[in-house]
Amino acid sequence: MGTIWTKFIDITPNKSIYRKLWRSSHSFNESIAELIDNSIDAITLEQKAGKEKLQIKISLYEKTKVIHIEDNWKWMNEKEASNALILAQSNKVKEELWEYWFWLKTAALSLGSTFTVSTWQAHTWIWFNFKYDEKEWEDNPEISWTNFPINHIEKQSEDHGTKIIIEKLKIKLNNTKITTLKYDLWKRYRWFIHGWMVDIFVNNKKCEPENTRWADGYPNDFEIETKFWKIIWKIGLMIEWNQKGLYWFDLFKNQRMIRTFEKFAIPTHPTSARIMGEIHLDFVEVTHEKNRFVEDSIEYEEALKACENSTAFKDVIREARKKANKEIITKQIQDKTDVWMEYIAKTLKDIESILEPNAKIKKETNLNHNSSTAEESNILTVEIEKRETRINKSDVEKPESTGERERTPKNTQEVNKHAININGKTFKFKHEWIDDMWLWRKDYKVDEIDWITIYTNMAFPAFMATMDQPFYAAMNISEAIAEIYSREWWYNIDKINEIKDLVLKKASEFKNQLKEDNQSQVN
Repeated sequence: MGTIWTKFIDITPNKSIYRKLWRSSHSFNESIAELIDNSIDAITLEQKAGKEKLQIKISLYEKTKVIHIEDNWKWMNEKEASNALILAQSNKVKEELWEYWFWLKTAALSLGSTFTVSTWQAHTWIWFNFKYDEKEWEDNPEISWTNFPINHIEKQSEDHGTKIIIEKLKIKLNNTKITTLKYDLWKRYRWFIHGWMVDIFVNNKKCEPENTRWADGYPNDFEIETKFWKIIWKIGLMIEWNQKGLYWFDLFKNQRMIRTFEKFAIPTHPTSARIMGEIHLDFVEVTHEKNRFVEDSIEYEEALKACENSTAFKDVIREARKKANKEIITKQIQDKTDVWMEYIAKTLKDIESILEPNAKIKKETNLNHNSSTAEESNILTVEIEKRETRINKSDVEKPESTGERERTPKNTQEVNKHAININGKTFKFKHEWIDDMWLWRKDYKVDEIDWITIYTNMAFPAFMATMDQPFYAAMNISEAIAEIYSREWWYNIDKINEIKDLVLKKASEFKNQLKEDNQSQVN
């Protein structure tokens, strides 16, 4: 069967497409930025040479619900002004970030239903002006795709630039939006601001940098070669955690920020809340809305992999975890954990008589301590490794498949540790904080001389979520001891939770009783 005839049809878009365009994924800050992009891209030769600075002024009027954006760029001629209204039409070249040129349509219409553009050039007597009104565009048949009015107006001054006025706003202006916008524009265009080419003002207040409080030795600059192009980046640790989520990376393309505070190539963990920096991915494509990279592209995946495998990246992540853990486990936290250890040791003194009331248990007495003191509290004095800082498993060689940890003590200090008897066997137990991304919530080991070392893993997400680290450690200690009891007495797995709960219950009773006694003494 052959084609009978071919008919050519009109596929002019429906007028409503403009109204639908504003339903993009642009945020308020991104919409304003879209309107600034074209000004920066059209910077004059004098401005590039530093003879004249590009000034962009944004005025937001909360009461009248109007937004003004004005600049002193080179201007638009009649053809360029017309292109501003044609969908996807652009005078830009492919290498420039703003090549898509949806900027005016999507940005302006996401902010309000009416916008006016006025543009003028120095040393000329005429300037151009056009107004788009959403309702008039759709309802007036005299205005169409091929018949849209642009006004030619006599010009009196020698000024040059462009002004956009957006009215009938679809968003609500407030002080928070205005303050946030000022900070966002500085971050987004800081390379142009630092280069002394551009000044941006929001309600007559200049967008100026906010100093990042870097830790000593940071930030550091790096370059990573990929098969496409090199990645330029800056990375470092802040002095303090940022509890407002203002951390991680700003991602740039062609010196313009695409994403801010983006988790890129680092694991999701609260200890990374002090990592900050910027990464320039000039070879990675962005979406037409310019608010994200094309994350499914080969280029993006190559950039992500290159950063993840970077030694510099890994070093900063490791250092962030070290600093965080040192700050979390303060002397007060450690002292409270030691108190819980004493309550647990006291609880364990009689736990076997509860679990195995008919068993004949032989108590070992060949411990190197005063027997009467040990029987009183199950506490003994031993020599253990003295550490300047707490053990950090990320600095220790990974354990073999047997799960055994091997350490060689360097210095020793005399500390109080605890002893328990399980089925006639004496164990001394202690607790340590570790940081190991490969472990679960807790771990423990029993060595050849019957030392039980119980580890609370600070790398486990639940640790950072808890507000009571000493009690969190107490749960891990109780659970570990319950598992050892079950192993020594050949209990089934169901017995573990019963023993753990029993230990926590009785230890908490001791703690609460002490609190009540102290309170009665105060009263």
